[in-house]
Amino acid sequence: MELTQARSEVVADQGENTLHLVLRGRPTPEEATRLAVEAVTSARHLDTGFTLVTDTSALGDRSNDVVEPFVRARDQLREMACGRMVSVVAGESAEDPTRGDHRVETTTSLATTAGTRVPVTD
Repeated sequence: MELTQARSEVVADQGENTLHLVLRGRPTPEEATRLAVEAVTSARHLDTGFTLVTDTSALGDRSNDVVEPFVRARDQLREMACGRMVSVVAGESAEDPTRGDHRVETTTSLATTAGTRVPVTD
């Protein structure tokens, strides 16, 4: 699904057993809810232990109305036996916001976290 205004998308890659949730722009609360529902629906086509990759590095609106549907979807995906969760966040959240890097956080189902910075390529 691609949203015109927000340019966000959900991609379920069965070959890699990975669900990609890419959030960009400024989705409305309604668009955020539709996208979150699509993420949960798409995950049903994946095997137990699938990886969830959530990229919010280009998300412009981080208000509660926009973020909350994704938090609920993430909780549902955990219940669906999501194995590993990877979050890509904006440079502001990275250790050095002046570098324009993204920080990648990987969380397993055991709730352990490790962070690695990766350079942004345009």
